[in-house]
Amino acid sequence: MRRLQAALTVRDKYQGEQLQGQSAAYEAQKRKVLDNLVSSLDKRFADIDKGLLSCTRIANLQSWPPTFEDAPDFGNDMLAQVVDHFNNHLQQSVDLAVMDAEWTSLKHDLYEKYVHHYEQIEIDSKW
Repeated sequence: MRRLQAALTVRDKYQGEQLQGQSAAYEAQKRKVLDNLVSSLDKRFADIDKGLLSCTRIANLQSWPPTFEDAPDFGNDMLAQVVDHFNNHLQQSVDLAVMDAEWTSLKHDLYEKYVHHYEQIEIDSKW
């Protein structure tokens, strides 16, 4: 994806090959490729903020509240949704009775070790 971005926005090269064309037609085609790519990604991940996919936010420490005390219940609803969805599989190998306590302990440990020290990753805003 980044190679495509670089090819279409900066160097006009892709895998070492110079991309060529009539300037206006080339730019129009480049824009069409990018628009179609964005549209396809939007369709593919349209439900990223709904349902089970929204629970993946729990793995992104940048989305966590600044401190454990700010939101001691953070992630509880997401964990419950994941457990509900995979309940049949989890019952075979996981002690669901201790899951809430384990989640709280893990969350506390992650806050102590990582969340307070997490550095923001600079995202290239050229896109």
